[in-house]
Amino acid sequence: MGTASQGSYRIMGRPDWGPEPDLLQHPQTLSGGAVVLGPVRLKRHELISANDRLHWTRRRNRNSLIRARAAQTWLQAHQQPMETARCDIWVSYPDQHRRDLANLSPTVKALIDGVVSGPAGWRNFNGILPDDSDQYLEGPYLHRSKRYPVTAGVFTFQLVFTPLEGLPYE
Repeated sequence: MGTASQGSYRIMGRPDWGPEPDLLQHPQTLSGGAVVLGPVRLKRHELISANDRLHWTRRRNRNSLIRARAAQTWLQAHQQPMETARCDIWVSYPDQHRRDLANLSPTVKALIDGVVSGPAGWRNFNGILPDDSDQYLEGPYLHRSKRYPVTAGVFTFQLVFTPLEGLPYE
């Protein structure tokens, strides 16, 4: 088992899933068949935070933008779809302020929707998984990353999908 000082992470009593992927290098597939998607870069005004109180049209527009960027990232990866997977998302913040990762859950949901079912309104999109329900997807688990240089106002997301044997909750 690794420790945080060695760059690995441990989630809720689960086994050590290894170190944070080196996101600056670009192998799209890690050992064990894990697929790295991204980086997806979003400016603060493009995010959807759990603390935001947006009008429904502004929220819908942001959701569509995030889904489109995530779908584009999946299409550029040229990887094979998976049957079931675990999803880890590494978030790099634009500054060193204290933050609550859970507030990014609406943005993360839009990212997952984008790589699974494509931009809103698209039909016949072959995403990374058949569906984003618990039957096919374990997670997403959010982690704070410090790999990317700080860019003022830009949040960076890296999605790592690790194939699972069988269904996650059998």
